[in-house]
Amino acid sequence: SERAQGATEQDITNAILKVTRDTLKTICFTEGHGEKDLAGTDGQGYATIDKRLKNENYTIKSVSLVKDGQVPAECSVLIVAGPKQPFFPPEAAGVGKYLDAGGKAMFLLDPETETGLDDVLKTWNVEVTDNLALDFSVVSQLFGGGPGYLLVSNYGQSPITRGLTGQRTIFPMARALKISSGGTGGANTTSLLTTSEQSFAKTGGVKSGQEVQFEEGKDIKGPLTLGVTGTKNVGGKEARLVAIGDSDFAVNGFARFQLNYDLFLNSVGWLAQEEDLISIRAKTATNRSVMMSESQQRTFFWGCVLILPLLVLGAGAYIWWKRR
Repeated sequence: SERAQGATEQDITNAILKVTRDTLKTICFTEGHGEKDLAGTDGQGYATIDKRLKNENYTIKSVSLVKDGQVPAECSVLIVAGPKQPFFPPEAAGVGKYLDAGGKAMFLLDPETETGLDDVLKTWNVEVTDNLALDFSVVSQLFGGGPGYLLVSNYGQSPITRGLTGQRTIFPMARALKISSGGTGGANTTSLLTTSEQSFAKTGGVKSGQEVQFEEGKDIKGPLTLGVTGTKNVGGKEARLVAIGDSDFAVNGFARFQLNYDLFLNSVGWLAQEEDLISIRAKTATNRSVMMSESQQRTFFWGCVLILPLLVLGAGAYIWWKRR
């Protein structure tokens, strides 16, 4: 039995999930390479995502592959969220070994960073190139974030994006990924997120003060692939992978935009093989109370409670008198 903590849809759903699941799955976030801070409450932290995952009854754990030497056995899903320093070769080998044993992992890889995971991703037909994705479409410019802020509304056929059709997700400062055919691991890799035709990937990134323009033969013309999914049958198990060229779309400052956190949580649900958790979640009500000083309260009282009603009554009386 489980007592719901409240009467909201989320509270009741959580109670149902707890009594219908034998165990709670563990989501492991790597640490030690400058990854996003799960406890960070500023605009660049992952506190919102941490709370959302816990609301869906996942156990959250940070793991150090240097200290542990391998991905812990209890990790149902491994998440690499925006590393700023590269993984050491033994760490990368541990991640590859985890996937080869039927593991599930999500890689959120920001532009202008070396991750040390390129060889692991190549076995999944994923190439991480040195570029910065830019979008000069009218829709992207209307958002006001500049060409480095990519609005995506084109999604691949995947349970992750089920229900996202016609909706937008935003990716600030992302890199384009490439699906190759040279992988030897037998992975089935498909596109998940695609930019507009007005986008292109600037090879080598954009330097300060540089005029941004497309260079034929050097840059990559859109549409661009920002995210991919992959599956691989290994020893009777199905390994799963999600790779996205950005980790900032899930930070506190952007997670609430459009369906960003739905995309993140749906990805985790698919990786954890809990497709029943994939959905478009209800928006959380926010506190919109108004704080007024004593003088503002007096002004509100005289203006809205006394003067305005008297004006309405006076206008009504005048109109009646003119028409009688």
